[in-house]
Amino acid sequence: MAHLTVTLSEQDKALLHSIATETRRTDEDIAAAALKSYVHWQAEYLRRVKAGLAAAEQGQVVTNDELNALFDRLDQEEGLAP
Repeated sequence: MAHLTVTLSEQDKALLHSIATETRRTDEDIAAAALKSYVHWQAEYLRRVKAGLAAAEQGQVVTNDELNALFDRLDQEEGLAP
């Protein structure tokens, strides 16, 4: 296991500690879980951005009208359309 030192604001430290107390875990467990979640999310985000850029370079794009039509259809399926 690797160790890492981070600097938190007092407000964030208090929030972290509050969550740890409520969940009966240590501050370190909560910080490690939060960092793991963020790092994995960020890695997936970057992978998808790169894939999207590669697709755009190959001409795999949709028009604004196509995108709006998709959103309209999804809104109707979810009952969100007026």
